[in-house]
Amino acid sequence: MAAKFILAIICVLLGATSMVLASGHGGFPYAIPRYNYQYAVNDPITGDFKQVRELRDGPYTVGGYSLVQPFSGRQVNYEILGR
Repeated sequence: MAAKFILAIICVLLGATSMVLASGHGGFPYAIPRYNYQYAVNDPITGDFKQVRELRDGPYTVGGYSLVQPFSGRQVNYEILGR
């Protein structure tokens, strides 16, 4: 009899756990992602200048990066509209 009772308790606990896991993220409200960051590094020994920047406001993201070396350089810009 005790074994049946323990088995019933285990089944109830497993059922409750699966219901919590199936509910997703626990009901927290969705936060719209918003951030803005940038940084730059200037290395006088190598002559490199590196720069990165990105801004995001919800589904809109814009940013870029650049690398300037003594004999070459590269610059990339991007813009994302949507998801």
